Amino acid sequence: MGMNPDQIKLMLKPGFALLEEQNFWQHQDQGLALFITPETTLIYRLPLDFEPLAVVGQQFHLGPLLPLFCDEQYFYILALSLNQVRFFQATGHRICEIPLQVVPHSLEEALQYDNPEKQLQYHSSGADQLTYHGHSTVSGDQKKKDVRRFFNQLDLGLQPYLNGESSPLILVAVDYLHPIFREVNSYPHLLEDGVSGNPDHLKLDQLHQAAWPVVAPRVEQSHKQAVNQYQSLQGTGKTGDSQQLNHLLLAVQRGQVKTLLLSKGDHQWRYWGKMEPVSGQIEQHDIPQLGDIDLLDWAAVQVFLQGGTVYMLDQESMPGGVTAAAIYRYEVPAAV
Repeated sequence: MGMNPDQIKLMLKPGFALLEEQNFWQHQDQGLALFITPETTLIYRLPLDFEPLAVVGQQFHLGPLLPLFCDEQYFYILALSLNQVRFFQATGHRICEIPLQVVPHSLEEALQYDNPEKQLQYHSSGADQLTYHGHSTVSGDQKKKDVRRFFNQLDLGLQPYLNGESSPLILVAVDYLHPIFREVNSYPHLLEDGVSGNPDHLKLDQLHQAAWPVVAPRVEQSHKQAVNQYQSLQGTGKTGDSQQLNHLLLAVQRGQVKTLLLSKGDHQWRYWGKMEPVSGQIEQHDIPQLGDIDLLDWAAVQVFLQGGTVYMLDQESMPGGVTAAAIYRYEVPAAV
């Protein structure tokens, strides 16, 4: 049953109210998503660019948000200087700092209990060069030993945060600190390629922009591997695509999809229709009608909730030029 104009006006009132809130529009991210029902209004500022889209249906339309949840490469960033240590977890779209509790946050802090009789005070220049002030003359070898001791303590302090993890770690530091830290590092997933430069004054978005190009090739490689696997399994009964949409969607409904490849952009919004939950029979429409859902949007959410993997690819990377392609967990007969 539809809604009358008064009900619609009442439901959309929170959305229209936002148009008058100047402060709200001054504090935005790259994208904005609103989900409105008669009972609630959900507002999300998101680090994604969206094509303008309005959808009315029986369920929330989540397709444009899928890149935030699916196919995300988690990685860590260690922003390291002699004056400051910062640790972050990030994805292709997000970055957040992880407060470090039991680690020295500077060389001076790491050495504060060493040889107090020397009355030696450490300082660092803006370029992160080692200088010492006090009554002792310290050799270059001793300076390196002190830095190494600092990094040893840091490595031990990071272990509780990285224990059992396999996500890549990217080091951001000036050039000469990279080899010293790598000598003492015990985390096996520290990437060989790091970011060179003093990170002390870099903001979150600047750190993310610097680190993401180091990780991005790993994401592209996972896409290629999924496409190659799909192509190698074609003809075995273990794949499906949008050209046999009924077959693919029924496999999704039964939890048989291991990997789902979806085309980014407007291509995925064209499969509107209804699906009978028991028989899996599909009624597809070129133009969305009352009660329709985006069938591929539904499929992607279901695969994600079932523990499968969803990859969002550029259309030119999709195998065979289809809009959707699936790898099944096992052979699924064509006649279901």
